[in-house]
Order: sequence, then structure tokens, then C-alpha cells
Amino acid sequence: MLERLTTDARRALVAAHEAARAAGAERISVCHLVYGLLVAGGDEQSVRLQAIGLTAAAVREHITPVTADSGPPPLSAAEARDLRNQLRDRGLTAEEARDVVTRVQQQRALGPVALDDGARAAVATAIAGSDDPIGGGELLAAVVTSPSPELAALLVAIGVAPGDMKEALRLNP
Repeated sequence: MLERLTTDARRALVAAHEAARAAGAERISVCHLVYGLLVAGGDEQSVRLQAIGLTAAAVREHITPVTADSGPPPLSAAEARDLRNQLRDRGLTAEEARDVVTRVQQQRALGPVALDDGARAAVATAIAGSDDPIGGGELLAAVVTSPSPELAALLVAIGVAPGDMKEALRLNP
């Protein structure tokens, strides 16, 4: 699905991924996508969004972890101890068991970050809209026009009306 994205759009996804990780989110949300698109920006649309106060810094300040889609919590001390003991009972040395538990903890804390349903739908909408390569502008338009309560809340927190954002991008509000 992502092979049709231009270099700029891919760069935006990388920035969104990094923002999601930094926020401790398990999934990349539409808010992370907006941040990534602003960071990767430099195009006319990014300049127009910055003019109405929607900047990468403002978005980053308000990004919060996505708790509804969050993955498993880190192992508690008791769970880690129980897992080490079970691994020892199966023949692993204390050091091997400790290494396995450490890897499990790291995977739970830093596991792969995937698109949440809203972000996935926005990317799919952008891709379905054309047979041409999909750039940051098309991806941004799909994100902005997607029905996302999270994006609406972010815009309110920043002080940008959704209609102003659509108008700045010259989309039909």
C-alpha cells in the first residue's frame, strides 16, 4: 500500500512514527500524521497551515499517547520474576532467562508502531483517490478531511478551527 507514496510522503510517515514513539503511543494517529507532514513540509500547504498557527511545534506539544489502542503494559516485577522462573524450569540458565525477559520488556516498551484505524483509513483514502504517486499534499488532504475526533481535539487545543485548516488548504469545508 505504501509503495505509491513519494519520498516526501514517506519522510512524513517516518516523522509521524518517531513522534508516536516519543509520545509513548502504540499507534500512529492522524495527529502524528499531521505532525509528520508539517515536519516533512516545506511545500505551499505547510506554509499555509503555519500561517494559521498550525505548526509542527504546536502539534508536537499537544500529541498524547493513544490509550484506546494501546498494547500490553510492561511486565510487572512479579510477572518478570515468574517468567524468569518458568524459563529456568525449562532449562535456560539464569543469564539466558534474564536476557529473554529483558527482550520481552523492550518489545513491549518499544514495539513496532503501526497506523491506527483513522490514520490507516486516511492513507487508504489518499491512495484510492489517484493512480499517480501520492505526495504529502494528497496525504494531508486525506487526513484533514477524515472524520477524526482526535484531530478535532488537537486543533481546538492549538486554537485552529477545522474549517480554517480546510480553507487554508483550499479544500471544501
